[in-house]
Amino acid sequence: MRHQGRALEALTIATEALDEADRCTWSDQSSATRLYARLERGRCLLELNQEEKGVVELRQVVDGQSLPTAYPRLGAHRSLVRAYRATGNLGAAKEHLRVCLDVAMGDSPNVVLRKVGAVAAAEELVRGSDETTMLASRVELERAWAMCFGGVAVEAVRASWIYRRCCSVDALPCSGATQVVQAVVEAHSDPRRAIRHPHPPSA
Repeated sequence: MRHQGRALEALTIATEALDEADRCTWSDQSSATRLYARLERGRCLLELNQEEKGVVELRQVVDGQSLPTAYPRLGAHRSLVRAYRATGNLGAAKEHLRVCLDVAMGDSPNVVLRKVGAVAAAEELVRGSDETTMLASRVELERAWAMCFGGVAVEAVRASWIYRRCCSVDALPCSGATQVVQAVVEAHSDPRRAIRHPHPPSA
């Protein structure tokens, strides 16, 4: 929805998903759902040019997971590069880009997460017109990209892979979050549907 230019609607759904997660009684899945909902809220706020509010949401995602290779924390690092650049805090933007580059060029066995980091490099390559405007050297950005995507064109991946494959249930473990968000979306599509909490995972 956000990628269709409907950021305000997406923000509403993400907020309702967050509210639903707060009402869940089983902590593990509801905690994951909160992080995914906050990631989407932060990204929607960036689309609505509310960068400072977006930073607040995205920072909570980063603080909610201990490892930078965890998702959605890594996705929040990627979005914070954009957010801090927009607010003029280039130092903070560089710090979050560095996290993404380290993951992209690291030795994590999770190839999908490494590619998420590489997309941050791609976004910086597209955004920066010359070395003086980039948050990292072009050589390092291109290396991070090539290590994960080889010779594939940057724009081809940004337009399709990251939004379709990276966010799929198969690619990233988000079953509880997916169920809650799906329930909220279905309720929006048909107000007669009652939002039902997903069943907690079996022991």
